[in-house]
Amino acid sequence: MFWVALTAGVGTLAASGHCMTARWAFEPVCGFDFWRVIVTSPEVLIFLFFMITDPKTVPAGRVGRVVFGLLVALASTVLMAPQTNEFGTKVGLLSGLVVVCAVRPLLDRLLPEPRSAADNLRRYATRLVVGDKAKPGAIRGAVRIGLTIAAVFVLGVGIVAAGTPARGLVVPDTTEMLDGVPHQIDPATLPAITVDVEAWDGSIAGPIAQDILLSLAENLELENQALLRGDESLLTAADHGDRLREMQGRLHDAQASGRTAIAHYRFDTVHVILIAPFGVQTGGSIGLESRGTVTEETYDAQGALLDRRTSPFSQTFAVRRPTGDRWLIVAVLPTATGS
Repeated sequence: MFWVALTAGVGTLAASGHCMTARWAFEPVCGFDFWRVIVTSPEVLIFLFFMITDPKTVPAGRVGRVVFGLLVALASTVLMAPQTNEFGTKVGLLSGLVVVCAVRPLLDRLLPEPRSAADNLRRYATRLVVGDKAKPGAIRGAVRIGLTIAAVFVLGVGIVAAGTPARGLVVPDTTEMLDGVPHQIDPATLPAITVDVEAWDGSIAGPIAQDILLSLAENLELENQALLRGDESLLTAADHGDRLREMQGRLHDAQASGRTAIAHYRFDTVHVILIAPFGVQTGGSIGLESRGTVTEETYDAQGALLDRRTSPFSQTFAVRRPTGDRWLIVAVLPTATGS
């Protein structure tokens, strides 16, 4: 009964647009994927086969066990609802049992005595819905059924409302905002990519990896446009997390000093690796270990070119899809020696 109720509760959350970030995912886990990850998680299996069924945890009566399982599922769902990352979600799931265990003495007093005549699930459910009389009047029965349906509806609304903080992860498509901003890159100018076969199962190889590199190159040009135009909104279409903060700082410094420095990258070699969560990132990232040349240009407040210089670069660009929209730069790191 616990798993059935949890499945329904998490399904309500998923249908409402709930998302979470995870260390193993490059984008928010939403919708059916969110539902599947939770209801089939090892934590839920531990609940089912070890924790909830422990004689010291679960009530002894038949009615008590069902009510206990339903309450644990409800408490777990409500506690998971406002969480925006996998760790918080799993802690919320486990905390549901703690909360219900705390009120178990009250349940033991309110529910039928174990192995008594009243400890019959069908009889108890009928009593809750239609009342104490065996054959209630039509009006009385309809009212009770209506109240039961209303209670279920209120619980669903409460779960959806509790999940409000976790529904702001997926942002609107940025295509319209980027129209008219020059950032397109000719894919023919990009090198072929090698992929760390020890870190990947092949799903990032080939055209997908090339598309990620193309997005990276376009984002780097969007950064340049944001700096030259003084448009911070363009940065949110290219960057996230640590990189966004860094670029926002560079934009503010450029506006204060009247000098804007931009960089045009030419990639010669790119190798794809896996990067574990770091900084403010709450999910895994794809690292593009890149080498090539970078042309740095400096402009004054009137847009006149003051300086241009070209030099080799060796950097790792960390990218992920933290908003579920497009690949964004989350950090630029030094490439490990010997890579």
